[in-house]
Amino acid sequence: LRSVEAVPQGEDVYLVLDVSTSITNADLELARQAIQALVQKYVSQGIESRFSLVTFSSNAELRVEHATASEMLNYLNSISTLRNGSRTATNYDAGLDVTQRLIEEAFEDGTLRQYLQKVYFISDGEPNVSMDSSFSSWKAFIQNHKGTAAGHEQVEVYAVGVGNALSNGVFWNELLTVTADNTATHAYKVTNYSDLANTLTGLVQPGVTTGVLFGEDTDNNDVTSADKTTVLSATFGGVTKAISATGTTFTYDGITLKIYADGRYEIISTKSVSSDLELPLTYTVKDADGDTSTTQNVKIIVHDTKPEAFDNVAGAADSVYKSAIGSAPIVLDDFGARSADTGWYQAADYGVAYN
Repeated sequence: LRSVEAVPQGEDVYLVLDVSTSITNADLELARQAIQALVQKYVSQGIESRFSLVTFSSNAELRVEHATASEMLNYLNSISTLRNGSRTATNYDAGLDVTQRLIEEAFEDGTLRQYLQKVYFISDGEPNVSMDSSFSSWKAFIQNHKGTAAGHEQVEVYAVGVGNALSNGVFWNELLTVTADNTATHAYKVTNYSDLANTLTGLVQPGVTTGVLFGEDTDNNDVTSADKTTVLSATFGGVTKAISATGTTFTYDGITLKIYADGRYEIISTKSVSSDLELPLTYTVKDADGDTSTTQNVKIIVHDTKPEAFDNVAGAADSVYKSAIGSAPIVLDDFGARSADTGWYQAADYGVAYN
């Protein structure tokens, strides 16, 4: 028996909003509504998340720090405007400095390893304060935290430019730099603030759990020889499909599972559950000699999770996986260490448990 876990990836969400005087009060109201829509999208997707709001003009102001969705919405409903005082300049560095500090504090506090730090930087694209050395610090920080493997600190930055000023190539290029070279996929132009809500909510995607069905070793039951092993077919949600090298997708009960012929898998769960949900997966493999074998009852486990601190200190075992055949629980500690009394091991990417 093995279990493949679909643990929805939580997100720390940072809204970094330009509130300089080049933006009208009416447009700021549309920005507030867009942020509300974004928060509500996270709720509807069932993504565990915390929200921070940083506004900037000449200087930056931290308005909300690591709040729940409910707290963030309550704050947005309680204020009359997102602008605070009369500040004329647009200082990208000020907003980014505060955001970087928040992210660094989240890492230091032991935010759950799988939590993605996601930044939405929104401006009308008219900076009139030169970027200084602190921007270089921001760029280096983002480039050092682009890892995609589970268990690594991750930061993802979207830059959203709104308005006609972005037709100016200089303004657009300055906004692109905020993404730290992810411009092809993480920079967006929006014609006006009435379109901002659609753009922001379109960027909310549930986290992807990845792993390998065969585990990290090649001495398990799936590999019967030294030859290359491939997945021929799989059954999930009562549907059987042939597995291709480019990946075959199954969708069932709020779970999207993609399996590749080389054994890699990706899981996206948009299902909100009140307790852990287990769904069975069966797959057939073949080696280069043509020998085949079928693995039955691999569990797709969708966890009911809440954010937990990661203290980087080995502690008591706290993850329990029930065997399908009704034997004693398979106990795994919180850092994937081998449990001496069971002989089971949890892969370092937190995606596969195997014997």
